Amino acid sequence: AAEQLRRSEEKYRNLVELTLDMIFMVDGKGRYTYVNPRFEKLTGYSLQDLIGRPFTCIVSPEAVESTITRFKQGIRGESMPPYEEDLIDRFGERIPVEFLVTTLYDSEGNASGRLGIGRDITERRKSDNALRQLAADLARAQSLAHIGNWRFDLETGESLWSEEMFRIFGLEPRPGVPVRIRHKKYIHPDDYPRIFASITQKI
Repeated sequence: AAEQLRRSEEKYRNLVELTLDMIFMVDGKGRYTYVNPRFEKLTGYSLQDLIGRPFTCIVSPEAVESTITRFKQGIRGESMPPYEEDLIDRFGERIPVEFLVTTLYDSEGNASGRLGIGRDITERRKSDNALRQLAADLARAQSLAHIGNWRFDLETGESLWSEEMFRIFGLEPRPGVPVRIRHKKYIHPDDYPRIFASITQKI
């Protein structure tokens, strides 16, 4: 039994230490009690650097208050959904991380700390920023050329119009918000049969 326990502990230790996700534990006062090698590598801080220090020591300044609030809610037993925040590494650089954190309990059922898993989302953040920039560039180009674009969802009957599409028809722009629009109202009567036939063929 003792050998089986030892092997089991070794297996889970290897999983924790070899995973590409950051794993950490803090006690009931929010002080680090453990960080895995991935956590050390990404932040530049060793376990010895962090142990006994509050988790807020590497949280970006603007996220400290919300992170403390989540910690207190978790200790009270409330379930917390995944969230994103920036950590500040040893060299002052930001690391965007997505966290999933759960509460640890002692043998008597009392909250004793928190266990968290974090994933570096630097590349995802870059992709999101690139997509936002692309959307901004497209909107600018459409504004200069006075052209728009739209999509129609057959299942919901809703359309998604670009910002310039609204302006073309003299409407208040609502980009990114699905709307129900009577398209026939904005199409010249002589053109509608041709456009309707084209849409029908695509369906």
